[in-house]
Amino acid sequence: MSRVAVTVVTTSFVVGCVMLACGGESASPVGPVEPDASSSSSGSTGSSGTSGSSGTDASSGGLDGSSGGSDGGDAGTPATRDEKYARAFCEAFDKCGAVLVKIGFGDVATCVTRVKAKAALDLKAPGVTVTDAQLDACLAKIKTLDCSSPAGIAECEFTGSLAADAPCDLDAQCQSGACFKAPSLDGGIQVADCGTCKAKAAPGADCSAAKCGNGYRCVPGNGGPTCVKLGAVTEACSASAPCGGNLSCVGNVCTKPLALGAACTNTLGVAPCDTAAGHYCKALPNQAGTCAAVGYATPPNLCGISVQALSVTQCSNSACSSQIPAGTCVPYAGAGEACGGQGGKTCASPLECKAGKCELVDPARCK
Repeated sequence: MSRVAVTVVTTSFVVGCVMLACGGESASPVGPVEPDASSSSSGSTGSSGTSGSSGTDASSGGLDGSSGGSDGGDAGTPATRDEKYARAFCEAFDKCGAVLVKIGFGDVATCVTRVKAKAALDLKAPGVTVTDAQLDACLAKIKTLDCSSPAGIAECEFTGSLAADAPCDLDAQCQSGACFKAPSLDGGIQVADCGTCKAKAAPGADCSAAKCGNGYRCVPGNGGPTCVKLGAVTEACSASAPCGGNLSCVGNVCTKPLALGAACTNTLGVAPCDTAAGHYCKALPNQAGTCAAVGYATPPNLCGISVQALSVTQCSNSACSSQIPAGTCVPYAGAGEACGGQGGKTCASPLECKAGKCELVDPARCK
């Protein structure tokens, strides 16, 4: 089988800012938002940038659910704070990472329906003071969201009433707008369920025990991790100076992804197709091709990457058991169902796998 460069966009939905174009480690609509969704991925036989972010980069959160919904992008006019919160999460995700919404939920309507349950818990968390007016401003800003922007959405970064060192789960609980959960390295990896409210690290400062501010990311270095400014379009970049938004570092320059139908080459170091939107380079390695859209399937149909057909098929609202060789779409596990482990199911966002069972986590647990 020919070597195929596969760019994977996971659906761990680790999102700590209101979404995708959000730079650095800020908070999502209400600080949380971290659907545990699927370990399946948006594969691509396409090219990938050498360094930089995919637009789906984010770092903290807490929102996961189950199923339902129609095939469409409009979930209706938000009537409650829970609904507005959920819509902010889902619409931002859909705008700058549509493939994740498709894999994790199927569509925006389903996303809103499922995330509302988590939103209800998050909005009642200790210290959260988000108002309807703030959510309205956040939603309005999402409409004009530029997915290539390295900065997050200021209107969607909320602060709470918890003082420094108070236990927390969500950024929006804290006066500082930052709930630190160690470690906080590049990629937003977290190991702790709960954290503490901490002041954000200053640009260029050590971030081994603090989050970086809007437009910055905690990047490892020889002298320890520091907050590094994310690059904008055409700005210089490197492994130690990543790009923001959906930009990739191509030839040490932050570059936008190629559009659907654009000519592409399945080679590292060249401009990639927009994997966050569900596009891949339909071409053999080192050969010319075009940016094509991935296909979607539902359980129990086949999914994965076909080298012969140069096609990529992802699962809609379900997990793909294997990318190469091809696997099958497997339904997500619901609340109370077994998850994790060898061959275990993935929880439906925004459920999280805790002690082998899928559950909707209440941020009030952190105290």
